Amino acid sequence: MNAKRGEITIGIIIAVALGVVILILSIYALVINKSLLHSKIENTISSSTLDDLVLICNNEAQLGQQYNFCCEEKTLITEDLNEKTTCEELSDMEIASSRINGIDCEETVC
Repeated sequence: MNAKRGEITIGIIIAVALGVVILILSIYALVINKSLLHSKIENTISSSTLDDLVLICNNEAQLGQQYNFCCEEKTLITEDLNEKTTCEELSDMEIASSRINGIDCEETVC
């Protein structure tokens, strides 16, 4: 088939349409996977076992994140407990057994 200059062949139209469909499906998959990944991360941060919370609280203490350490509630899940607590409250609990580096929370406004 000899195409004249300026003419669009059926093959080009099909290729462009296929490219648009692939682009739309790729964007859709990216948006869906991003929201699923965000939910998994959010669940990991908000609901944690004691060991996870000790690590999170120590990281916040080392980075000097006073508000997060003193005010932000995290969910502690153990065999006996399922409660919301801050890192400051957790550091005072017996189950943490002094494993959390503390931050002075007296001047922090929650």
